[in-house]
Amino acid sequence: MMRIMFKCPKCESTRLEEVMGNVTVASSLLGIAEDGYVEYAVQSNDGGVVERYQCMACGHAIACTTEDAFGWLKKHGMLKKWN
Repeated sequence: MMRIMFKCPKCESTRLEEVMGNVTVASSLLGIAEDGYVEYAVQSNDGGVVERYQCMACGHAIACTTEDAFGWLKKHGMLKKWN
């Protein structure tokens, strides 16, 4: 297992996200307001497939599979060993 030290080549954000499709998401609720605002607690995901890995800030995609994401991060020096 390697630690991700992501830096987006477009916007320099350090947050990488996995985007999934066809997934069922269930959330427990803490509160609800008359205007429709909901405060969530724990969330669980079931099923789904990875569509892509992308920058959380600007949406720049780096890969469509876990293997390709690992290779891209390794190629760009963004993987470090856990201490």
